[in-house]
Amino acid sequence: MGKIYGKTNDSDDTIAQTTINSIGTLLLTDIPSLMIGTDSTNGEFDIGVIALGDDEGDTGVNQSTATAQGTVTMANVKAEVQSIVRVGVIDISSSLEGGITVPSSATTSNAFGTLTLQSLSLDSPSVEVGMVAANHEGTANGSLELNPSYLKADQLIVSEGDRVILNVNGPTRASPGNLGSDGLYAAIDADNVMLAGEVVIRVNYQPAPGDSETINLLNANNITIDPSASVLIEGLASGIRLTNPSVVAADSGSRYQAVLSAADPRPVPALGLWQLAVLALLIAGLGGGLQRRR
Repeated sequence: MGKIYGKTNDSDDTIAQTTINSIGTLLLTDIPSLMIGTDSTNGEFDIGVIALGDDEGDTGVNQSTATAQGTVTMANVKAEVQSIVRVGVIDISSSLEGGITVPSSATTSNAFGTLTLQSLSLDSPSVEVGMVAANHEGTANGSLELNPSYLKADQLIVSEGDRVILNVNGPTRASPGNLGSDGLYAAIDADNVMLAGEVVIRVNYQPAPGDSETINLLNANNITIDPSASVLIEGLASGIRLTNPSVVAADSGSRYQAVLSAADPRPVPALGLWQLAVLALLIAGLGGGLQRRR
């Protein structure tokens, strides 16, 4: 089960004037332990991915049109991927077997991938959301949603125009040990992170009036925020505020965090008559003192 659903993967010797379409939908629920692949050479979890080139055994590409669309929802699953998770990716090698080079306009492809994780723990060496090979003209869109779930990866890349959606359902950071509990928010731990797309934070929780919570969305040794990256905050109720997330130094590496707070609805006490009288006397006395100094 190393390559599943929504994957266009042609291994013919020559790909010439063909149209390849692959559409897949997968729902996985209530699996205590799911292993995808047996080692780093075959453990690929591809959702809406087009892959043509070296590792597919192709020796030529000519005027090929490919469309891959994959939608995967995983709920109440503990999953481990041995190699890579790719969501909405076009991967076409520029140098195919036999030394043939693929021109940039050789193919016209579209890849669309959506991966939704619900109360799930996912562990993978690499996670790529929405990437197009440099030698290729095509469109790739990827969306990864943690609702709320826990993701651990050596490398996480969210490309420009793609998105990662993080749900905040409470004040407690998700972890492999507390998934399924109430009051969690999505969490990611990684070594290296590149954010060039859109980070969507969906707030489904309200702190107590006057309280604030630090939401630690991402821990990583190295976090790179590209200028093209953006943040969209959804679901804030009246009186609830979430700061834009920022990268802050931590004991080990960095954190990408925000502060969620609720306004205190209690009104400022009004001054009584005697308090107003005392204030008036103080102001009058201050005015008289200034006149004497003149």
